[in-house]
Amino acid sequence: RFLIEKDQLDLAEQKLRDLIATGEAGKPLIQACADLLRKFLNTKQDTHALALFQANQAILKNNSSALFLAGSACYKLGKTVEATEYLGKATDLAPSLPDPYLALGDVYATDQPWQAATCYSRYHDQVSKNRFTRKIGLCKHADRLRLAVKILSRR
Repeated sequence: RFLIEKDQLDLAEQKLRDLIATGEAGKPLIQACADLLRKFLNTKQDTHALALFQANQAILKNNSSALFLAGSACYKLGKTVEATEYLGKATDLAPSLPDPYLALGDVYATDQPWQAATCYSRYHDQVSKNRFTRKIGLCKHADRLRLAVKILSRR
């Protein structure tokens, strides 16, 4: 994690590869891999993030954070089918996490507004339950939430 925090991403990735090659697949290593995925996404290295996930999918396939990040990378790269698959699995593994619902709503927003509205509604429900993220999440994504209310009120 120290290497990731110091933006030594190539070195951090190499260290992760070395540890994974030795068979180390414990929780700290999985978390470090997810942290590196997040850093790649935050630095607009979406292709690199997706490649890292796919190369280590065997140890990351049941980690909701890694699946959310891989789905986000796919969405940014225009791979909506893969994005839907990864984000859907992230919501299945951790239904109380709000961010995968928000990202899944974004994937559906263009072609499937009802699905998008449902996802945004679930995001709202999860954010509302968490007093720490409630104000930030609801204000930051108010436009999507208004869209969900508008679409769902047409039923």
